[in-house]
Amino acid sequence: MKERFLNKFFVLVALLMSATILYGGYQVHQEADKKDDYEKAARAKATVVNMAICEEIKSGSFQEGAHLSDPLNFLRVCAEELR
Repeated sequence: MKERFLNKFFVLVALLMSATILYGGYQVHQEADKKDDYEKAARAKATVVNMAICEEIKSGSFQEGAHLSDPLNFLRVCAEELR
């Protein structure tokens, strides 16, 4: 009777451990997908910003306060134009 109980207990423990490992792998996969989605979105936004900056530089029609000598203001003005 004791052996039967121990066998059932070990089978149950093995099943629980397997389920835990499988679920952990699933969670890792989900987080990796989230990271990929975030990277793709960031790259797309960077491309749009890059195009806006290049267009602004080519046109030379800088708005008030957007001069290449002050890069932070220049980027701020370009970002405001994207909205």
